[in-house]
Amino acid sequence: MNAARIEAALLWFLYVSPLSEVTSCTNKDADCDSAWAYYTGGTPRTEPVGLARYVRELAPATHERAYDATLAVRCWRDLDRATPANDLELRDRARAQLDHAMQRGMAIIVRQRFQELTCTSGEAKAARWAFLKVLVPLLEREARARNPAEADVLKAQVEKLDPEAVDASAAITALDRLFPCP
Repeated sequence: MNAARIEAALLWFLYVSPLSEVTSCTNKDADCDSAWAYYTGGTPRTEPVGLARYVRELAPATHERAYDATLAVRCWRDLDRATPANDLELRDRARAQLDHAMQRGMAIIVRQRFQELTCTSGEAKAARWAFLKVLVPLLEREARARNPAEADVLKAQVEKLDPEAVDASAAITALDRLFPCP
């Protein structure tokens, strides 16, 4: 269970870090490359590690959009060589593209764990539940901004004390509605 909690926390770190690097790239050009590296693990599109590997295995099209977005960040910075950068509108568009694709990627990972929750037992089920208890609340801010009613459905499932009481189908439906394919 502790390994599952750590895995969830590391995936969240790999989600927020590229977004942070895009913002700091405004003043430090090299951080754009760091945004790419945090998502991809510094690997080619077809051989991802880290968060990109998880996303590619579950949703290849979502991985393609996230990878493209890391390139959009680099493209913005290559076009805007000023320090600090001047074209913040283009930066924000590239960052939003990356955020949107990675949010879908995180939702797909959570979706998979909800599916696995229904067909596991014992320690495996406890580990998936521990993972979900860490990662789902971290998606709540965006979920609530998109659709408060669906966010409530998702929150209600993860707040249950017993994984046997979880309606995984309701959680998966809410995730699909909240985080559609980019």
